[in-house]
Amino acid sequence: MRQETHSGREWRAAVLCSGYGQWHSPKNKKNPRDYVGITLSKIEAMMADPRSAEKQDAQWVIFSTLPSRVHAEQRKQGRFHALWADIDETGGITFDEIIERANGCLLEYLAYTSRSATKEKQKARIIVPLAVPVSGEHFVMLQKILNDKLQLEGIAPDRATERAGQVCYLPNKGEYYRHHAEMFGGPMHPSAWGDEITKEQQHCEAAKMAAQERREQARAKATRRMQSGCKSPIDAYNSEYDLPSALDWHGYSRRGNRWLSPNSQSGAPGVTLSADGKKWLSTHGSDAGIGQPTANGTMGDAFDLFIFYEHHGDRNTAIKAAGKMFGLERMPSPQPDSFACDNEAPPFDSENGPKQEKKSIIGGLISLAVGKEYTEMLGEESWLFPNVIIRGQIHVIIAKTGGGKSTIFFDYISPWILDHHDVEILYMDCDSPASDHKVMFQKAEKNGSNFHWINPITHGKGPEALIGTLESLVKQKENLTGRFLILDTLKKFINLMDKQSVKPFFVLMRQLVSLGATIALLGHANKYRDGGGNLVFEGVGDVQSDTDALIFFERIGSINGIDITTVVDPDRGAKVRGLFEPVSFHIEHDTRLVTQHQQAIPVPDWCGEKKRKISSEDVEDVLRDFITGGTGHVKRSEIIESLNKVQGIPYNKLLSVLNACACHEKLAVHPGQIFFSVGQRGEKSYSVVGE
Repeated sequence: MRQETHSGREWRAAVLCSGYGQWHSPKNKKNPRDYVGITLSKIEAMMADPRSAEKQDAQWVIFSTLPSRVHAEQRKQGRFHALWADIDETGGITFDEIIERANGCLLEYLAYTSRSATKEKQKARIIVPLAVPVSGEHFVMLQKILNDKLQLEGIAPDRATERAGQVCYLPNKGEYYRHHAEMFGGPMHPSAWGDEITKEQQHCEAAKMAAQERREQARAKATRRMQSGCKSPIDAYNSEYDLPSALDWHGYSRRGNRWLSPNSQSGAPGVTLSADGKKWLSTHGSDAGIGQPTANGTMGDAFDLFIFYEHHGDRNTAIKAAGKMFGLERMPSPQPDSFACDNEAPPFDSENGPKQEKKSIIGGLISLAVGKEYTEMLGEESWLFPNVIIRGQIHVIIAKTGGGKSTIFFDYISPWILDHHDVEILYMDCDSPASDHKVMFQKAEKNGSNFHWINPITHGKGPEALIGTLESLVKQKENLTGRFLILDTLKKFINLMDKQSVKPFFVLMRQLVSLGATIALLGHANKYRDGGGNLVFEGVGDVQSDTDALIFFERIGSINGIDITTVVDPDRGAKVRGLFEPVSFHIEHDTRLVTQHQQAIPVPDWCGEKKRKISSEDVEDVLRDFITGGTGHVKRSEIIESLNKVQGIPYNKLLSVLNACACHEKLAVHPGQIFFSVGQRGEKSYSVVGE
């Protein structure tokens, strides 16, 4: 092997598409940034002197001179100067063994370990410079051949590199870093793999012809369906064009039983099919404009793909084109119908034009019934953050003051979600002290352009400004698919002790979820535990009954910080709609760095606290807080419902303290004193004397 610099070679000087972090794009709505350029010569120098940056700040490259991250654009217009391989699943082999095996099929290449590599798992990337640039179509073909060759050498590459717009993260020093430059024989000429290219071209041509044949067969069947009495070209299209083939035709890449959207930049396949194969559901935010928004993403059928990809989203033009494809000489413009399904064209008579059908009002209501295909699309829970956040649900996260919930969500859960999903996070904060804001701003900046730290107080406004904005989103029916809303903390937005405040708030949250949002509400636990030693959430029972998941964060002492374990067991007061398992986090004392334990730390029965009876003074304090937090006049039945049945204060203890500390309104004179008045039906209402 001989080392040389090749500084004069043209392939080293080509300026390739590059950026920093997952969301770097000029198309990013919140923080558009032009791509930067980088050369293979610069990449080789980076191997010897790598940066050390978090993934959201790490530099990546697409080995094409076309400045675009869109797979379809790179495949059609890209000019590629290198191939590459991503080796995440090492199978136990070392970096040296990867080099040794790669030498069996490659001559000149660059190799380095990835940011997340460890001594035990030496993940790596390989870059293979090309002597001449190739087209996007040719690049995809060569990538498949490269991966096949590495597979034969006992290296398991990630096949996601066979997508034209897949980004390759550049040298970035982590816990374990190695690099190697194999320079022998010069950059590879694509013709060196001539035999493999010929076979792959034959395979691609055969697949293309088979796809065209399937499409023609589907068109013929749809034509016969129209001739036999079907009145809707949309129905005919969806009946005869199978959805997996339609996804393939329009550039979706199949990964097992999921598909990756050609519009996605995340690299994670987020499209699934319903059980009957007639509907698709996409969690890619970039697919939001194709079908209809749902709580779990965007849903559509084969005809929705036909509209978007072949007719630029023009539904009327697509219907006319389908009618012409299926033998109708002319198609009428679809007539508006306030109750018509979005995927249903008006009946058509080839001789007399469109049929006018009279729809009853009750029929219109029935047309809005929940369909089987929708419920089948929901399937099992889709984690946004495993065992804590499920897409399309309302979550209430409860912890004692200082229990770490805000730190975990701001510093750990949010960055993790942004690294693993194509989502936008709106962190609505009305609780943090001004002394924390400088550091929080720096962290928010690191989280990238899809993370928005929102604090109305810094603009001289209160939480009601945020509530008003959320209500406007509902009124305008804004598509919130792919958006995660975090409200911190809950008691700043509503009066938790007042049903009249809590109920409409959760109705608003449910409306936001119906528009596609996922929600986390961070709240406080009461200062006392229930009779079983469990945390108790702050507020009336509707806080639990109107949410999908209520999870407790239990704080456990640690030598160099605090450990927090989630409580998801209904027997301990939690509520979940999904298969949750406990998880544990650690927060360091000095740095406030958050990490996640590999296994959950068990929560002691009393979480390190001595078991004690609830004192009369405790109960009186809770009573006073509950009454003053409500309307100011709280019925006796409401006190019992909330403090006994929901929050677990023993019934006899509660009544004993209430009777002992409360006096008739005529006798109440001292500030903070609890008093009662008697209504027309004899029921007592309680109030507190003001300061």
